[in-house]
Amino acid sequence: MDRQAYWRILLLLCIILIQESVHAKKQKTAVITDLNDIKEFKKLLRTKTNVLILFVNNQKGSQSVTDVFKDTADAMKGQATLAIIDCNNSDGKKLCKKLKIGSDKSYYLKHYKDGEYHKDYDRNESVNSLSNFLRDPTGDLPWDEDPTATDIFHLQDGEALNKFLKKGAGAYKKSMIMFYAPWCGYCKTLKPEYVQAAADLKILLLLCIILIQESVHAKKQKTAVITDLNDIKEFKKLLRTKTNVLILFVNNQKGSQSVTDVFKDTADAMKGQATLAIIDCNNSDGKKLCKKLKIGSDKSYYLKHYKDGEYHKDYDRNESVNSLSNFLRDPTGDLPWDEDPTATDIFHLQDGEALNKFLKKGAGAYKKSMIMFYAPWCGYCKTLKPEYVQAAADLKGESLLAAIDVSKPGNSKIRQLYNITGFPTLLYYEKGQYKLPYNGENKRQAIVDFMRDPTTAMQQKKKEVVDESWSEDTDVVHLTAANFEDTLAKIKNALVVFYAPWCGHCKRIKPEFEKAAKRIKEEKIDGILAAVDATKQPDLASRFGVKGYPTLKYFSKGEYQFDAGHARQEEQIISFIKDPKEPPPPPPPEKPWAEEETPVRHLDSATFRNTLRKIKHAIIMFYAPWCGHCKSTKPEFVRAAENFADELMVAFGAVDCTTDQELCANYDVRGYPTIKYFSYFDKNIMDYTGGRKEADFISFIHNQAGTHPTAQKEIAGLKSGFGVEVVLVSDVDFENIIAAPNPSFVMFYAKWCKICNTAKPEITSLAVQLRREDSTVKVYAVDASENPKVSDLVGIKTVPTFKLFKNGKEIATYKGGRTTEDMFKFCVSHEKDPKESPVLRFLEKPWTEEETPVRHLDSATFQNTLRKIKHAIIMSHPPWCGYWSVKPGFVRAAENLADDLMVAFGAADCTLNQIKLHDNYDLQGCPTVNHFRYMDKNSQDTGGRKVAGFIPFVHNQARTYTTLSNEFTTQNTGFNDEVTIASDVDFERVIASPAPTFIMFYSPSCATCTQLKPDVNRLAVKLRQVESPVAVCAVNATENPRVADIVGITTLPLYNMYSNGNLIATYTGDRTSADMFEFCLIHHTVKIDS
Repeated sequence: MDRQAYWRILLLLCIILIQESVHAKKQKTAVITDLNDIKEFKKLLRTKTNVLILFVNNQKGSQSVTDVFKDTADAMKGQATLAIIDCNNSDGKKLCKKLKIGSDKSYYLKHYKDGEYHKDYDRNESVNSLSNFLRDPTGDLPWDEDPTATDIFHLQDGEALNKFLKKGAGAYKKSMIMFYAPWCGYCKTLKPEYVQAAADLKILLLLCIILIQESVHAKKQKTAVITDLNDIKEFKKLLRTKTNVLILFVNNQKGSQSVTDVFKDTADAMKGQATLAIIDCNNSDGKKLCKKLKIGSDKSYYLKHYKDGEYHKDYDRNESVNSLSNFLRDPTGDLPWDEDPTATDIFHLQDGEALNKFLKKGAGAYKKSMIMFYAPWCGYCKTLKPEYVQAAADLKGESLLAAIDVSKPGNSKIRQLYNITGFPTLLYYEKGQYKLPYNGENKRQAIVDFMRDPTTAMQQKKKEVVDESWSEDTDVVHLTAANFEDTLAKIKNALVVFYAPWCGHCKRIKPEFEKAAKRIKEEKIDGILAAVDATKQPDLASRFGVKGYPTLKYFSKGEYQFDAGHARQEEQIISFIKDPKEPPPPPPPEKPWAEEETPVRHLDSATFRNTLRKIKHAIIMFYAPWCGHCKSTKPEFVRAAENFADELMVAFGAVDCTTDQELCANYDVRGYPTIKYFSYFDKNIMDYTGGRKEADFISFIHNQAGTHPTAQKEIAGLKSGFGVEVVLVSDVDFENIIAAPNPSFVMFYAKWCKICNTAKPEITSLAVQLRREDSTVKVYAVDASENPKVSDLVGIKTVPTFKLFKNGKEIATYKGGRTTEDMFKFCVSHEKDPKESPVLRFLEKPWTEEETPVRHLDSATFQNTLRKIKHAIIMSHPPWCGYWSVKPGFVRAAENLADDLMVAFGAADCTLNQIKLHDNYDLQGCPTVNHFRYMDKNSQDTGGRKVAGFIPFVHNQARTYTTLSNEFTTQNTGFNDEVTIASDVDFERVIASPAPTFIMFYSPSCATCTQLKPDVNRLAVKLRQVESPVAVCAVNATENPRVADIVGITTLPLYNMYSNGNLIATYTGDRTSADMFEFCLIHHTVKIDS
C-alpha cells in the first residue's frame, strides 16, 4: 500500500469518528428547545405543574449551565419539565421581551409552579442540586448545600459512611455521626448548634452526618422466609392460616447451602403469593418436629409442599428461583414446557427480547425455523406439544423449532406485534425473516415435511392469494378509478362494497352480494351492486374514507349519499336497493370513566409506579369498560373514594385493561374487576377479596391504616344500628379497649343475625342508662363477622354473645334476659365485685363430626370446593338455630345425589371464623339455603325444606326433568326461560341431541346481539307452541372461549343448527323471529349420519 492510499484511509476513519461524535452530541434530550411563542409558553404552564426554564442571553457564557440543565432534564424526566429559550433569535427575543427577562446576565433560571411564576433558582448549578430543588421546589435548602455547614462531613450513602470510618478521616480521629431526616423538627433545631460545634472542634473532633438512604435500608431488610418454625402447634397453625406453603427441611447445612440461597430468593420474589419456611432438623426443637412429621434423614434436605392445610406433594422440579416461583403460582398445574426434560430440542423463548435475539443474532438468524406461539392452558397446544417435540428431534441439525408462551405477564405486546389471535399459532422463518404461517396438520410428520420442503407451501400460498380476488364473471359490477364515475353517474341506486381479498368478513359477504346482484338483474330492480378491490384501488378507497373492510356505501347518480353497513345478507340487500334508507345513527358512546370528575385516580403504565410509590394505602380497581360487574362496582368505589378525598396517604385508583393490557398482565389480572391493595407501590401488594360496597372499601382501608377514631366509630355505630353511646371495636383496638381497669361490657354480633338486630336497641338503652348513673362500665360492640382475630381470641361460638372484661381478662359471660333492665343489673353487680362466670358449653355433638355426604365448608375451603361443582346446595347455619328440623331432609337429599360428581350438598357454620362468608355471598337468615353454580351464587332456594323439596330443585337446576324452568340460568342475559344457556361445560352434550338445536352465539358487549335477543325469545316460544322438536339455545362466546374455538366464531351474532353433534346449517337470513321460524321448520326433520 502506497503512502497516499494510507493517508486517505486514515482521513476517512477520522471523518467517520467525527461524525459519530457529532451524532452523539445531536442526540435529543428531554429538554424542550422549541418554545418561542407566548401561546406555547402559556400552554406549557397550563398543562405542566413543575417547570424550570433557562433563558439564554449569551451562548458562550451559559454553555456549562446548559450542559448541566440538559443532564438534569434527562434525570428528572416524568417528574419535572425543563425548557431552554434562546433570547437571541428573533422569536425568542420577542418572547423574552414579553416576559420581561433582563439582559444584564448571561442567563436566568426561573421556576414556574402550578401555572404561575414561583421564584428564580438560587442554589448550586449541578445536576444533584437542580434535581433536589425540582423534587421539592418549596422545601428547605438541603443541608449538604448549605454554605454555613462546610465543616460538616456530609455522607451521601452507606458506601460513603463505610469509607469515612474505614479509610477516611474517621479512621484516624474521634468522630460523631448524626443520623437525621430533613423533615424532622428536632433535627432542624439541632443543625445550627451542630454546625457551630463542628467549627469549635475543627481540629480535635470530626462531626459528620448521614441521610439514611432507602437502598441501605432495603439491603438490611430481613428475607421473607420463615425460620423460627420449631413447634408442632406453630406448624399446624401455619397450615391452618396459609393455603400455599413450601417448606425446606434441612438435615445437612453444608449440602443444602445452594438450595437454601435459592429458597430465600424465591421467598422474597413470591411474597404475598406463597409462604416459604425453613425447618432445621439438626437443632433440638427442629429435630423433634421433623421426627413427628416423619421427615427422612437419608438426604441433605427435603422440599415439601402443603396446600389448603394438607400435605400436597414433594417438590420435584428444577431448584431455581424461576422454577420454584412457577410451581408456587400453580402447584397443581402441569410442568412448564421449558422445564420438561423431553423437550430439550425445542428453543424455549421467555420473552420478546429472547425472541428478537433468536431471530436477529441467535440460531434462527442462520437457519430455517418455526416458532410456536402457545398458552399452557390451551387444549390444542397440549395435544400438539408431543408431536412438536418429536418433529424437533427429527429435524435436529436441519432446522429449528422454537416455542414461546405468550400468555405470560409482559408478553401481551408479542401477541399484538405478531397478530396472534388464537392458540397455537405456528409461523415459519428463513434466516430470521418471516415467510408464512403454518396451516398444515398438527402432526409430527406434517411439520417435518413442511420444514424440509416449505417451497411447495409458499407456492400454494401465492396461488391462494392470486385466487382471492372477486371473480368478474358475476352480476356484480367491478369498479376501478377509470370507470367509477362514468358507471355510477347514470345509476339511481348503487350499493358499492369496498373490500380486500384477504378479509374474512369480505369473503362471507361475497356470496350474498353475488346472489343479490343476480336477483336484481332477473327481477329488473332499478339499481346495481358494485365492488371495489381497495388493495388495487387505494386512491378510490382513500377518497371515500374507507378505513376497514368491507365498507358498504350508497351512491345515487354518481353522488355518495351515506354508508349502508347494515345491508349484508341477500334479503337485506334486495330490500335496501328497492327502498334505500339511511340506517339510524349508532347510540352515542358511553363517556369514559377517566373523563368523569371523581376522586378516583386513573392510572396507566406511565403514571402507575410514580403515583403509588408515594401512597401508603392504595386500592386499585383493574377494569374493562364493557364489564357489567365493573359498572355495578364503580359507583360504590367512587363513593368510597370520596370519603378519603382529603387523605394524602390514601388513594383509590383505576386501570382500564382494554387500553393498558401489559400493566394488567403484569399484575396477573384474569377477570374484571380485579381489585388489589398496594402500599408504597411494591412494599406490600395483596388481592382485595372483600365486599364491593362503599362500606366494605372504607372498612378495608381503615383496617389497613389502623385508624378508628371515636367519631368514625360513632358514625359506623349509627350505620350498624347502635346509638352514639355504643362504641364499635375491631381487630385493631380490641385488646387495648378491654385492657382498661374499668369494666367493658361487649356485645359480639353479626350483620345478618336477626336476633342481634333485635338486641341492638336494648344495648343502646343500656349504654345511655349506665352513663346517666355515672357507672364506670362502658358498652362496646364487635362485628364478629368482620373481625376474625377478636372472634378467635375470645372464642365466639354463637351470636349474639355478651361478655364483661376488665384489665385485659374476661370477668363474666352474660346469659340472662336481653332487656335493658336485666343487663343493667348484671353490669352494676359486677362493677365492684367481679366474679368469673362458667364457660358456655354446647350439649349437642357438632354436625361436622357426623358421617354424612354433606360437605362442611369454611373460609379456606369454600371457594376451592365450589368452583369445581356445577350445582351446589349450601345451607348456612349457627349451631343454636332451630335448623335441626331441616337437617335430616337435607342429609337424605344429599344421600340421594351422592354419586353425582357435579352435585354437592354443603353446610357452613356461620358463627365460627368463616363468618365473612355471610357478607361475601349475602347469606341472610338462619338457616339460609342457596344454590351455587361454579362458585357464583345463582339463587336462593325458596322451596320446601324436605327431601322432596331439595331433590326436584337440583333436578330443575341441572335440567334433568322433562319440563324445566330455565329462569335461573337465563336471568340477566336478556333471554326468556324458553332459551337454554349453554357453556363450555355442556355445549357438546347439548348439540349431541338427535333433536335439532338452534343456537345463537352472542356477546354482552355486542349491541346488535342485544337488539336481536327478543326475536330469539319469540322464536323459542313459537317453536314450543307448535310442539316442534327444535330446541333454542344461546352461548355467550366471550365467556366460553372453548366453544368459540370449536365453532370457529369470527363474527357475532352467529346462528347455527346442530343435530347428533354435527353442524346441519348456518342461518344467514333475515334475523326476524318469522324468518328464523321458517328456517327451523325446514330443518327440524333433517337427519344426519353421525
